[in-house]
Amino acid sequence: MDRSAAEGMPAHITLLYPFLPPSSIDEAVIAKLEALFSGTGWIEYRLARVGWFGDHVLFLEPDPALPFRRLTERLGEAFPDCLPYGGAFADIIPHMTVGIGAPRWRMRRVARRLPRLLPVADVATEAWLMVTHPRTARWEQVRAFDLR
Repeated sequence: MDRSAAEGMPAHITLLYPFLPPSSIDEAVIAKLEALFSGTGWIEYRLARVGWFGDHVLFLEPDPALPFRRLTERLGEAFPDCLPYGGAFADIIPHMTVGIGAPRWRMRRVARRLPRLLPVADVATEAWLMVTHPRTARWEQVRAFDLR
């Protein structure tokens, strides 16, 4: 129920969106990201809670959320022109989008079923730099950064 999944975006916990345009991503940006992510450490988390942004975005919230929030804050400090979600929201809420813009009845039905599948435990071992390919409009990974 998330159009970006059909466009090649894998399931993920968003750290910073929007980021720089692909034409602005050079070796200096890659080096800055490498330095920012290296030494962070892998993040053990559980997706245990269903949440909503209004009634048009259904998501799963990671627990703990703080390590993801801190990464977003560090990215914002390193790239001050890239505000999370363009500065539209005052609070950073790490999340994995399940559905956005789908019919509300469908998202509500999924939201009722999700708790039976939770919690899901995982470990974040990488941060990905994803861009939209200019010709295909599909998401593609530019680089994966090890969080060790």
